[in-house]
Amino acid sequence: LVNADSNLDIEDGFDCLADPNCNIGASQFNVRAESFGNVKSVRLSVSGPLSASRVENLSPWSLFGDIPGPPPSYLRSMLPQGDYTIVAEAFPKEQAVGIANTKILQFTVA
Repeated sequence: LVNADSNLDIEDGFDCLADPNCNIGASQFNVRAESFGNVKSVRLSVSGPLSASRVENLSPWSLFGDIPGPPPSYLRSMLPQGDYTIVAEAFPKEQAVGIANTKILQFTVA
């Protein structure tokens, strides 16, 4: 989870989102996937009160996009309260082609 106001990672951000007493210190977010090995593209999708999907062909792999840097400037979105599922699929070719390595993360925004 990235604080899109400061472009900094939020440590334990998904755990904090589920706690109504936790002050995460941000209102605008982005989600970034980390990859290892032969990854040429990543498809990120979120479903829940907010739904979005994006294929990235250049790192950093971010759900709502970014402006290349260094450091990158992450585009932002608010996350309304509710239950979410994020699916990150890493592909060996650009444009989400090939057999994907898939990770799923579920979380709640309280």
